[in-house]
Amino acid sequence: MGGLGRWDRTVANISTERILEEAPEPRDSDALPIQPKLNPALGVAGALLILAGAPYGFIGIKNKRIQIFGSIMFLSSLSVTVLILYVTNPPLSAAAQGGYLIACVLTGAVLGTVSIIFHEMTETMGCLLGGFCLGMWFLVLKEDGLVSNGTGKSIMIALFSLIPYFLSFWDRVRQEALIGSISLAGATAVVLGIDCFSRAGLKEFWLFIWNLNPKTFPEDTKGYPHTRGIKVEIAAIVILTLFAVLSQIRVWNVVRVHREKKEEARVEELRMQEERDLEVGRDMEERTREEREAWERTFG
Repeated sequence: MGGLGRWDRTVANISTERILEEAPEPRDSDALPIQPKLNPALGVAGALLILAGAPYGFIGIKNKRIQIFGSIMFLSSLSVTVLILYVTNPPLSAAAQGGYLIACVLTGAVLGTVSIIFHEMTETMGCLLGGFCLGMWFLVLKEDGLVSNGTGKSIMIALFSLIPYFLSFWDRVRQEALIGSISLAGATAVVLGIDCFSRAGLKEFWLFIWNLNPKTFPEDTKGYPHTRGIKVEIAAIVILTLFAVLSQIRVWNVVRVHREKKEEARVEELRMQEERDLEVGRDMEERTREEREAWERTFG
């Protein structure tokens, strides 16, 4: 009986060891595939994102030039960034990162300035940018990304980008769509700028979702965790967006009242000008009549 008991305990120990060997290792919720680093290029990029995103998100609706310039600047810089990530071979040196940062900034500044000239065509591009930011916000809500399929992610980003953009062509909701989109885009830019300094990993999460370059992450990367820092920054985007919307609404009310007064003054000026023209016309008619009567009295 004693030998049988020892045999049972030996079998149980072996079974337990096999189960432990076959079980997957627990995943560290705070272990990122790549550790974010702060270098001069990322420091400058973070500062630029904060300095550009804050006025764009909080008072962009006040000035049409700021709104158009900011929208096209962010969209063009984002496009150049995507292209650089696709064609480069990471890791990049500090000098290369600085050069690519200059390329993104110059491209955004030049195209943003040119877009002001064609304001009728570019005024609603802020809705496209805001829709893109909204799509990315939803995608980072879940560990490894809300959608895992590459085609599904592309469709989701496209839908979220195009729906607000098409809404901007509807006059009844145009300003509301612009306010919401600009506020979200500005808040996202500010939080991404903060992420450059906090190194929570949100911007790297964007790179993981885009999956543009297989060399961006280690070959054994299976997913992307939801760290506490990422969760805080996701919540910060929502909070900043709400404050930005409130600020934009207040600014828009002031701008609308100012525009209404300006329009009333313009209408009043036109009315007074019409009255002056009518008075001049009546005076001319009176003089013409008097001259005709005088001519008839003289010549019959």
